[in-house]
Amino acid sequence: MDSATLISFLAVDLLLVCVPGADWAYVIAAGLRGRSVGSP
Repeated sequence: MDSATLISFLAVDLLLVCVPGADWAYVIAAGLRGRSVGSP
């Protein structure tokens, strides 16, 4: 396997692991507003 391809894959993989998804963004935003998750 080409080392440049491997390094590119690892960089993208690290980015996807470190960036939270939409569900985490909702939980963090709800927590900052002081609401419990799931309440309207």
